[in-house]
This record gives sequence, structure tokens and C-alpha cells, in this order.
Amino acid sequence: MTDGVSDNLSDGEICEALCAPLASGETAAALAQTLASLAFTASQQQTRDTPFAQGARQHGYAYPGGKPDDVTVLCVRVLDGEEEDDEEGVRGNWDGDQAKETAGGEGGQQSGGRLSSRL
Repeated sequence: MTDGVSDNLSDGEICEALCAPLASGETAAALAQTLASLAFTASQQQTRDTPFAQGARQHGYAYPGGKPDDVTVLCVRVLDGEEEDDEEGVRGNWDGDQAKETAGGEGGQQSGGRLSSRL
């Protein structure tokens, strides 16, 4: 994940957001989309007490709210060798203006301001 996630969501918020989806067996794609969407939403909130805002205060700066930034999340599901899975690694990307979808390293499709995921 990029700093667009960690600047806007604390480790605790990330764990809380993933706890139920992981327990219910959500796909890597769903996990990536969940985190990317939450981080983008947090980045747009002007009164949210984000990790970036907390760090700025510790250094004497007044920076309220989320930090607008590009957000990229890469999730992979690690199997124990006994499980079968038809899902490859998945990356969720949200930059607010456009998201790029890439498959197998080939050229991507732009999907103007929408969250897309696939690797």
C-alpha cells in the first residue's frame, strides 16, 4: 500500500476494516477495494484526525483532516498448499481523478475516478 493509505488510516483502522472481511473469506480484490475506498474517503475529510495530521502536530504544524494523495493497495492471498484458488494477486487503485486497471503487466484501461482492481 502507498502512503495515501497510511497517511489517512491508522494501523488500528486498517486492522478493523479487514477483520470481518478476512474472517468471512473475502477475496484479495475485495480487501484491496475496501482499503483503497476507505483511505480515499478519509483523505477527503477535512476534520478527520489522520496519522498524517497527528504527525504534523508533533512537528509543530497545524494540518487538520485527511491528506489528499493517490491511493494504491496490493493484496495477495497466501495459500497453505492445500487450498485451491483461482484468484491471482489484486491491486486496488484510487487516485480520485482516474484509476488504472492493468492485467498481467499489459497496458491499462482508464476508468475515470472509479476504483478498479486487477493484476
